[in-house]
Amino acid sequence: MNNDEAMDLAARAVKHAKEGEGKLDYEINRRCLQELRWYWNSPDQEIFETVFHEYKGRRKDLAELKVEIWHNITSGRPYLARVHGWEWNGKRFEADTSPRPQRVEVDQRLQQHLLRECAAPGLDGVKVRPLEALQRIYGQELVCVGQDKSKAKTAELAGHVYKGSERWLRRYQFIVPNPMSKSMGRTKDGRWSYRTLDNVKERRHLVVEFDGDLAFEFDEQLRLLWHLGERRPLVMIVHSGNKSLHGWFDVRGIPESEMMEFFNYAERIGADHEMWSMCQFTRIPGGVNQKTGKDQKLMYFNL
Repeated sequence: MNNDEAMDLAARAVKHAKEGEGKLDYEINRRCLQELRWYWNSPDQEIFETVFHEYKGRRKDLAELKVEIWHNITSGRPYLARVHGWEWNGKRFEADTSPRPQRVEVDQRLQQHLLRECAAPGLDGVKVRPLEALQRIYGQELVCVGQDKSKAKTAELAGHVYKGSERWLRRYQFIVPNPMSKSMGRTKDGRWSYRTLDNVKERRHLVVEFDGDLAFEFDEQLRLLWHLGERRPLVMIVHSGNKSLHGWFDVRGIPESEMMEFFNYAERIGADHEMWSMCQFTRIPGGVNQKTGKDQKLMYFNL
């Protein structure tokens, strides 16, 4: 393969990624990553020729096969460089050792004190519909939603909601509270997925949920959310359609350490630890909880 052919393949791979990454073959993806790990310093064209030679007898559309292999190689390079801290494209990456918060035990005394002392205004209803609220939050950026936790899809809001119809939100249960940088990313084991840390653009919101064994009443959850709103701006509250309220807090522009400090404090008063992940699903306003059949109502919005 000469340089012109490689450049043409690269351009077609980018187009393929934008239009249909979901069609990528997991086995070919795994094989490309394997070859890159073993022969990291080999040129891309050598990796390509090796994998193409293995699979060309198994596929009818060889042009499509070439694009898939090239895309997996060129996207696999930065992925492996970040994961392992390898040098790529003239830059040495630092291995991903970003801090993850440890689970914080609930401070029962603090929690009970806040439940006695904190107050929250009544929620008289919001002046915006769920779709308008989401449009204000995400604009034209990519959004990951899910009919259930195993069926995620990433697109602009217009790609999820047909002709701006509010009722289309009822098809979904979940949403990632942060915008996505691309339609798909790689999981920790290298697989393609619509919902991964690899394709989250940045953390803009932390969602706090009080649920589980704590069995808070809604007014108690509201008081705790309003108390947390004294520390970070409370953007939205969504009824889960079951037992909990989900509060979205604006954390744009603050250091990761401050985000972690805020979330650790929320855990001390009973928040769910799992909501820390940037790609964690939360309940989408305007959706329907499939377990209970109840609406996931937008209870509060301030943006």
